[in-house]
Amino acid sequence: MKTGRNRGFRHGLLGRNIALVPAQREIVTGGMYRYIRHPIFSPYFVSATGWVLSSWSLVNALVIASGCAMFVVRTLMEESFLSQDPCYLAYMKRVRGRWLPWLV
Repeated sequence: MKTGRNRGFRHGLLGRNIALVPAQREIVTGGMYRYIRHPIFSPYFVSATGWVLSSWSLVNALVIASGCAMFVVRTLMEESFLSQDPCYLAYMKRVRGRWLPWLV
C-alpha cells in the first residue's frame, strides 16, 4: 500500500487524469486549478529559482534553466493538444495563469 502526501493530492484532485503524455480527459477545475492551469509545475519553478539564487553559479543556473525549459516546452505542447477541445479553450480563457496566478 502506497502512502504519502502526494498520493492524496494526486488521487484526490486529479484521479486518473495524471499521466506522462497529454490525453483528452476530464478537465479538473477545482482546488489550485481554479487559479492556475499547471499547479504541479509552479512549486518547481519557485523552489528552483530560490535554490539558484541561494547557491549561485553559472552551472547551477544553466542546469535549472534547462529543467525549467523542459517544463515550459511540455506545458506548451500539452496545451496545444488540449486546446483542440472547446471545453479546455473555455477553461484557458477563464483561468489566465499558466504557472502563477494572474501573471504567466
